[in-house]
Amino acid sequence: MTATMPDPKPETVRLTIDGTTVAVPKGTLVIEAARRVGVMIPHFCYHPKLKPDANCRMCLVEVEKMPKLQTACSTPVAEGMAVRTATTTVDDAHKSVLEFILANHPLDCPVCDQGGKCDLQDFSHQYTPTTSRFTETKRIFQKEYFSPLIETQMNRCVQCLRCVRYCDEIMDVKALAPVGRGTMTEIKHFGPHELDCEFCGGCIQICPVGAITSRLSMYEYRPWMLKRADTICTFCGDGCRITVQLNYKPITLQYPHEKRLLPDNYRGMLALLRYDDGTEKCVGCDLCEAACPSRVIRVVSGEVPGEPTKRYSKEYYMDMTRCLFCGLCVDACPVDALGMTREFEWAVYDKRQLHLNKQQLLAIGDRSFPVREKRLELQHPNVAFFNVTFTHLPQKEN
Repeated sequence: MTATMPDPKPETVRLTIDGTTVAVPKGTLVIEAARRVGVMIPHFCYHPKLKPDANCRMCLVEVEKMPKLQTACSTPVAEGMAVRTATTTVDDAHKSVLEFILANHPLDCPVCDQGGKCDLQDFSHQYTPTTSRFTETKRIFQKEYFSPLIETQMNRCVQCLRCVRYCDEIMDVKALAPVGRGTMTEIKHFGPHELDCEFCGGCIQICPVGAITSRLSMYEYRPWMLKRADTICTFCGDGCRITVQLNYKPITLQYPHEKRLLPDNYRGMLALLRYDDGTEKCVGCDLCEAACPSRVIRVVSGEVPGEPTKRYSKEYYMDMTRCLFCGLCVDACPVDALGMTREFEWAVYDKRQLHLNKQQLLAIGDRSFPVREKRLELQHPNVAFFNVTFTHLPQKEN
């Protein structure tokens, strides 16, 4: 396998944020550029792993030469841009947005499990007065049973749609959806039955307020009562770093870190390989499927017409969401048709991209293993001999 060339240095642009000049890669959003100079722009709907949505309107900023306020979470930086985040106009906009959000909020912080780590609570203390101009009756959603593990309180929801976008973009489950319009928007599941998903807990973790919480730990602790510890996830063999939070009970909460550096011995994506003439190495022997301890691989093989001693692979499927990265399939392959790469950083892929077919696996092999082995003259294209009576076949090199 040839050494990969280092990535070229990304193109950068220079801009000014509150009088501080900073250089960031082209395409960076204003909200991320502000973080680099220590400026925290308030927001609800933005998350680094989700596509920009700009529906909460909390991250409004002033941009020079633009007549109206712009959303920092969806505006990319430009050369020479001047951004102001702390002017009177910007502060008034933040206060107005929060006033509308709090108009229908139940103000039940003392009994809310999110109290102490709630973005709405923090921004309210920072921007809003102690009284409200709204005297109308608050809109109230009736309590509904959601699931045995997830508790919802839609009266606290700020319609940021983080939970819906996480379920759609990251998990690809599409179990949640917004229902209604305007102030009557609420997050619901589909159909009259309870929530039908994998209960990954991502919607609980990503909710910035107390609209979605865990039923397993309701009213049992406050955030400041938990102790934090970094550890390794034991769900699979990938070795992701996670943080666990503990109370007087064993583990109370756990959540993953953002991104991590890959070690040199990291076992990554599996790939199907070809010979130098373009023919596939896989011969449909099914040994990789038999060796896999977690049933990741499914091979559909067939016999070559008229030659019962030869087989080939019709289809090849891998469900990498279940892979333990043990390497047993690579060791079991008699013709070296499987290889492991280091090309996947799992944090940037959603679940859809981890269910791979034969053509996708071959494409990964073409990208990651440009140096190919020469096919033997004796070997039929795309097949191998499995009759042990053939003693004149060349031995496989170790």
